[in-house]
Amino acid sequence: MDKTSDNIDWLNLTRDELVQSIIALHKAVKAVAIATNEKIPTVIDMALAGHFAPGKGFDRNMRSGKIAAPKAMVIHRWLEQNHFTIARMTAPELFQINPKSAWDMFLETNAIEGRLKVIPITKQMGLARRSSEVRKSSTIIRLGQDYCFELDSQTEGTCVAFECYQGEWHSLALGADERRLRANIERGIQYLPCDTKRNPIPLVELDSGGEHQFALIVSADKSKPTAMADIAKLDPKARGLEVHRVTVSFVS
Repeated sequence: MDKTSDNIDWLNLTRDELVQSIIALHKAVKAVAIATNEKIPTVIDMALAGHFAPGKGFDRNMRSGKIAAPKAMVIHRWLEQNHFTIARMTAPELFQINPKSAWDMFLETNAIEGRLKVIPITKQMGLARRSSEVRKSSTIIRLGQDYCFELDSQTEGTCVAFECYQGEWHSLALGADERRLRANIERGIQYLPCDTKRNPIPLVELDSGGEHQFALIVSADKSKPTAMADIAKLDPKARGLEVHRVTVSFVS
């Protein structure tokens, strides 16, 4: 097994390597649960959201090293993205290189500016139907104000989103619920997140004032990864891949 966390090939580990790695991974999950005051099954649910349903007895099976490699890989990537420091302290053999450095470089090098905007949602916009009016974007949003994204895409496919606050990146669901990380994208202007009828779903920031950065990755290939560490390895010059970024300040 390659001991560099970013290069662990979960799908090709030997049986003994897989069992030992999963046991170490569970220790990292437990540490995150303690640090965030959550139950272990709750952390597992968050890690697998949008990918797999844990199933009955998943916590117990994981503690014994008996879960499927694809599920272990998803949990590992989620811990890398969201709780790298805690995970590294508990299972350093699995978490040696912080993928965020590669992610930040990927964004700095490839981000398209100006085609992703943050739009305050007003009562006049109406959430029962998709608005055809041009909305005024803003780089300053008040805490408690509903907002959504306006994306002008040249690619038809799917999109995943990420938010950064105080240097910490995390996934941002774009579908009808928190488990739906991907959203279908059309060419042209659209509002995100959205429901199945393309109506915008409002987002709101209540407590975390200050600068927030958002990144949306659009791909014509629906099989493209959703984890930052994997996205950062993609060729941004490949056809049908767009990297959008916008920065907004939330104020009281």
